[in-house]
Amino acid sequence: MGLNARLLVLLLPLALGACTLMPPEHQPTEPAPEPEPAEAPEPDAPEPEVDEPPEEAAEPEPEREPAIPDAVIELVADAREASQNGNYDQAAAYLERAVRISPDLAPLWQNLAVVRFQQGDYGQAEQMARRSIRLADGDRALQRRNWQLIEASRAEQGDEEGAHEARRQAEGI
Repeated sequence: MGLNARLLVLLLPLALGACTLMPPEHQPTEPAPEPEPAEAPEPDAPEPEVDEPPEEAAEPEPEREPAIPDAVIELVADAREASQNGNYDQAAAYLERAVRISPDLAPLWQNLAVVRFQQGDYGQAEQMARRSIRLADGDRALQRRNWQLIEASRAEQGDEEGAHEARRQAEGI
């Protein structure tokens, strides 16, 4: 199995997995524990005095990643199914719709890059992977997968020097 086939085997399951797009609010959470009931005061007992706690400054909520629209999640799932069935044109169409909805999601561009690679459109695969790299600020694993895809795309085009440079970029992340 050649380098490109090995890279594709590694990249495809990672790239087209909808789990890469699941925002934190879609992850299952454990229910909050039930508060213990307070003891009921005796009927003749005086009301206990309650010290009011000092008002605390409201803490700002931590910034959350923007929610991923359900339509995008569904389109990625449809693209994954189409790709698994070898229908790369349909997979690309689903992903193109998804990037029109959420153009700033780096995994969408990486998924589209993988499909373009599968279609043999290596120039487009590299362009989509580069866009994903720009959007994947801080996601080193995604940036690495993109550089690996660029390496494979360049190798398929006979650009061994460019492929070597892309491999060095991937290894440097």
